[in-house]
Amino acid sequence: MEAKLLDIRSARASLEVQVGQTILDAALAAGIPYPHGCKSGRCGACKSRLIEGEVELFQHSPFALTDVEKADGLILACRALPLTATAVAWIGSNDGGTVQPLRRLEGIVTDIDDLTHDIKLVRITTRDRCRLLFAAGQFARVSFDGVPARSYSMANRPGAAGLEFHIRRVPDGVTSQHVHSRLKSGDKATLEFPLGSSYLRQHHSGPILCVAGGSGLGPIKAIVETALAHGTKHPIHIYFGARGERDLYLVEHFQALARRHPNLSFTPVLSEAQTPRYRTGFVTQVVGKDISDFGRLESLCRRPAADGRRGDGGNFCPRIAPGRHARRRVLYPRKSSPHRAQSNEVARSGHLDGWAAHPPSFQTGMRISTRHVCLRAGRGSRQGECNSGAPA
Repeated sequence: MEAKLLDIRSARASLEVQVGQTILDAALAAGIPYPHGCKSGRCGACKSRLIEGEVELFQHSPFALTDVEKADGLILACRALPLTATAVAWIGSNDGGTVQPLRRLEGIVTDIDDLTHDIKLVRITTRDRCRLLFAAGQFARVSFDGVPARSYSMANRPGAAGLEFHIRRVPDGVTSQHVHSRLKSGDKATLEFPLGSSYLRQHHSGPILCVAGGSGLGPIKAIVETALAHGTKHPIHIYFGARGERDLYLVEHFQALARRHPNLSFTPVLSEAQTPRYRTGFVTQVVGKDISDFGRLESLCRRPAADGRRGDGGNFCPRIAPGRHARRRVLYPRKSSPHRAQSNEVARSGHLDGWAAHPPSFQTGMRISTRHVCLRAGRGSRQGECNSGAPA
């Protein structure tokens, strides 16, 4: 086989793709800032339109690219191997927002705090203390000395001199174990950011539904705080799923926000505990009960007393899909190891710690009329830990 010519219409660039290279690998090697996240066919951030030519599409998550999307001519650049001369265009945002260029900066760990028994808050400040710009909901590739780099979503609003991450301890996770056991203030860190297409669209108008679990609350925090700081008056609904009370965090923070902002509601949901203080069951089922008709969500949320929102912890992450229009797929994982399979426990229980279940009211592929839906699950794996997320 010989190299194939690749025309990337979005970048107005042509290059050769070597034998065995994917479209994304070739583009990044040529210095083209091709949108991407997990690089393993899990997040959908590199979703592109195949304009001309033929590609072989390697194994990928059906949530990142559905059969319907493939039939419509869409591919994942990270899983596409050109078989002929090929022309592609990545799927860009039509919200008119500014996309920040990818940056690589050196930083210092300035704070480490416990959020729960297995989630740490880690703050990293750059050496020059410059303002760090990104879109709320995006993630960074974080490297600490002596352990593999991992992707974590930013949990703070853009524009500060540092970044905040919520990092869950993952069984057998090399990097997360390092963070929880050995990382200390003053340690060096390298940041590559901003990454990911799951972020708040500044021109969005309409209600926001956020469903989070575990450390996936981090990017949801960034999204909600940014939306409120920008003066959003539309309803914002946050549903936070956890196993028990010890897995909840920032409850008082969000309750205080809700008292200051009548358009915000915050609903913790416990799946493995019974308490009069919080609602119980699987968070997706609670959302389904509260919002049984997604086609009517926008009008329901515009009632004076309306509320709503969503997220989850690990980096399963339905994204806030690009654009200002209404149709969005509800659930799909974001960042993940290609070697990680859905656990039997999740398949049985539907718990949102790492993967999302799809009860009848929350079917994969469901089309809804809300303009922003975010679902986040915090998790990590031996091959590729992710939080927030992550793509995640």
